[in-house]
Amino acid sequence: MKKILLISVIFVGLIFAGTPTIDGTFDGTGVWGSAIATADGTPGWNSASAIKLYATFDDNFYYFGAEISTADWNDWGFLINTSSGGGGSEPWGRAIDFGHTDLPDYVIKGHFGDPNDNGSNSPYAELRSWNGSSWVSTAYTSNIGENETAFIEVKVAKADIGNPTSADVQFYITGNNSDHATFDACPDDEIADSWLEGSSHTILNNYVSGPSNSQIFL
Repeated sequence: MKKILLISVIFVGLIFAGTPTIDGTFDGTGVWGSAIATADGTPGWNSASAIKLYATFDDNFYYFGAEISTADWNDWGFLINTSSGGGGSEPWGRAIDFGHTDLPDYVIKGHFGDPNDNGSNSPYAELRSWNGSSWVSTAYTSNIGENETAFIEVKVAKADIGNPTSADVQFYITGNNSDHATFDACPDDEIADSWLEGSSHTILNNYVSGPSNSQIFL
């Protein structure tokens, strides 16, 4: 049986400052708390940059956010590990494999878009969960706020990811083509070295970790 690495921003004893407004604007550390991970600040492939990762909660929802600078055609994802098991492939078929000691159980995956477009170019996110053999769509969400040169944020119902008391998390940016790999990630990880990786997948294997950065939920 796999041993779960429980990560440690502990909220016990802290007063929750407020619920983030999901509009693509960072509400500050008074609402989000301190970043649970900070990348090295060096842009990745195609100048994409995943800079800081945030997570918080209220009575009914978990919230995930990332400070970013990227292009409006890019895709992105929040990997969430809550239990043993999990999936090793990127759920939308990008040239990315997951190699974490404990594989992610959920991925909140989406793409940027025009918030005024109600068609194929509208902002989009969905929650996928690992059912033991494949990724399945658990929920579609309009609870997404985005600014591709500032902040991406989503909220997900606690029940939709099993009401975990702790979780491992990683954020990544990729492209809109199945041969695109990891453009950048937070925490830092392997990134693409060519425009189309094809069968030469990048590997993501670095959740938020360490004794001072681990349990993100109560």
